[in-house]
Amino acid sequence: DGAAAMQAYAESLGAEAPRYWDRNRRRFAALMDEVETIAARQPIQRVLDIGASFQTRWLAQRHPTWSIDTLGFEDRRFTLPPPSRHWDFNLNDCDAADRPRAPEEGYDLVLFLEVIEHLHTAPRLVLAALREWVVPGGLLLVSTPNALWLKHRIKLLTGRHPFELIREDRGNPGHFREYTAPELATIARAAGFEVERIDVRCLYGFTSRKDRAYATLATWLGPSFCRDMMLVLRRPA
Repeated sequence: DGAAAMQAYAESLGAEAPRYWDRNRRRFAALMDEVETIAARQPIQRVLDIGASFQTRWLAQRHPTWSIDTLGFEDRRFTLPPPSRHWDFNLNDCDAADRPRAPEEGYDLVLFLEVIEHLHTAPRLVLAALREWVVPGGLLLVSTPNALWLKHRIKLLTGRHPFELIREDRGNPGHFREYTAPELATIARAAGFEVERIDVRCLYGFTSRKDRAYATLATWLGPSFCRDMMLVLRRPA
């Protein structure tokens, strides 16, 4: 299914890549399952991946006939060689007059994974700009941490702030804002999308015994307590 190849690729990159892959491999696998489900019910030929990562190469390996382009900060470890195109663009500037314009043919599927929480621009503006890149009837997949996952709730109850401070490193400021599933669904509708499905699960591979216990309990309590969420959004035909 390609997971072993991606693990080998992570190990070839060294540094933090193997650790990142290991902690997120279940999330990547869930994404692949979602994409296969989508591809089984509607034709997919053109894909835009915003924030290239392991899923970019995994998709290219699994679907070599698909045209896969990327957008965002370029990471040459993951962006694909020509004829794949890359737009090097900061999505915080999504409402700028000189922002990149979507190609006329658009994309059947746009992936927007683990990015929105790193943006300081209002999410409705970002999603409205991305809507231009999705063909009518096409899909946008958004994944991001759930602001209301169990560990955050417990921290609030014990008087601790559940979110990290904005980092002083401008190149890696961390999470500006995390969202709940209902509010992100409301924002998506305001940006012109239909919300087809919201999936909230515990997928992140925690190394801490305490965090693993939180994830186990959250799974038992129900989806709204889990950490990882994905929204399947459709641009109306």
